[in-house]
Amino acid sequence: MAIARALATKPAVWLSDEPTSALDAETTASVLETLQCVRDEVGITIVLVTHELNAVRAICDEVAFLDHGRILLSRLPLVRVAVYASHTDGVNKPVDVGHGAD
Repeated sequence: MAIARALATKPAVWLSDEPTSALDAETTASVLETLQCVRDEVGITIVLVTHELNAVRAICDEVAFLDHGRILLSRLPLVRVAVYASHTDGVNKPVDVGHGAD
């Protein structure tokens, strides 16, 4: 029902903030599949805000990474992405989240 409400105004961009947070694996897969179908069938851009890199791997075409409100990396195709994860020592270290294809 929430998806139908969000699409009723025919937006060009849809902000989806942590749609898979605290869900089990089966429900997460279902939500991501639904988002992907909506994107493909309606032709809408979905901005997916998430901390879950598996969600990024599953449905994103391009990625931007934020750290404390600043864009670190943006418009990266998924196969070339390096995630900069903040660590307690304040050092950002790269972590590969690509599909493995170059």
